[in-house]
Amino acid sequence: MQDTLIDIRQTLHHHPDLSGDEQATAERILKWLEPTQPHSVQRHIGGNGILALFGKDTDPLVLFRAELDALPIREENDRPYSSGTPGKAHLCGHDGHMTILLGLAQRWHKSPLEGVQMGLLFQPAEETGQGAAAMLADPVIAGLDPFRIFAYHNIPGAPLGQVLIKKGSMTSAVHSTIFKFSGHSSHAAEPQLASSPNRAIAQLLLAAESMTRPDRTEEGFTIVTPVHTRIGSLAYGTTPGQGEIHFTLRAADNTRLATLQTLLSAFASKLAKQDHLELTHEILEPFPASINHAASVKQVEIAAAAVGLEVEGLKAPYGWGEDMGHFLARWPGALIGLGSGVDQPPLHHPSYDFPDDLIQPGVDLFFQLLTQVQR
Repeated sequence: MQDTLIDIRQTLHHHPDLSGDEQATAERILKWLEPTQPHSVQRHIGGNGILALFGKDTDPLVLFRAELDALPIREENDRPYSSGTPGKAHLCGHDGHMTILLGLAQRWHKSPLEGVQMGLLFQPAEETGQGAAAMLADPVIAGLDPFRIFAYHNIPGAPLGQVLIKKGSMTSAVHSTIFKFSGHSSHAAEPQLASSPNRAIAQLLLAAESMTRPDRTEEGFTIVTPVHTRIGSLAYGTTPGQGEIHFTLRAADNTRLATLQTLLSAFASKLAKQDHLELTHEILEPFPASINHAASVKQVEIAAAAVGLEVEGLKAPYGWGEDMGHFLARWPGALIGLGSGVDQPPLHHPSYDFPDDLIQPGVDLFFQLLTQVQR
């Protein structure tokens, strides 16, 4: 008996894989894709990524993307399909996003369309901001010229099946940055003889608060979040000479994020100089803003109305990052919010669970977007 889409979603939920280690999930996706008879399947793209193509390669290509990876968080649900691996869980809904794409493949197999080609992208390492860029660097993907690319992210707190969308920045530009200070220690009784990072790190913590404008409806929305600090060691007779501080930065768009990083780096350099410290810094886990294409947003609004889904226009980008932004910087398209329930726990919460009732509306909307492209 063929697995239902709910069976598929719950199986994926029970067997989570972390970013960069999605081999088993990719194998399951390939197994479920096989009965839908794609015209071609490419695997190992940018790591564990998959591309399945349906239809004639002479027709306009529409890509749909989902994420393979789970999170390094322990799930607190007690369901038959809850995570079978302690410390790993699908608490962001990627299991549901993958299932929607597999449902789309099943729909195409039953009712193939003429005049449009469909591509399904299963992307690794979204949670670390590495997977989309790695896929785009692969010759298989670099050679594509799609007419549009679309993806969902489910949105807890919004009514089930509500479509949330806006032109321009849909999600924030986000990255993390590390500042490491190196000086020399002294006896704790003589702190004036040390070149210590104590003051620099304390002032950077205060700067983070002063640089934060958390209201996402404001044009200058920025958040600087200290996420980790380390100064010295548990040596109570010693003034430390080494230390580091890690921040996550986010802003409404890529330009504002770059400006924020420049300001913070310049201040860190000034602090290092005044206290005779060496400074190194690095940027990691970059998520460019997901910039929705105006014509693609209009397509989504028309398609949602056609399948009876309510549309809510957003006034501000979401504060979280999504590496769909890499794809949208290359090709026109849209990241679509899809409400997953008013009473749903938030994303990344230990009790979060993608609602199975959202699978079919997701399939319906994506398939409707395909019908709009038919010649």
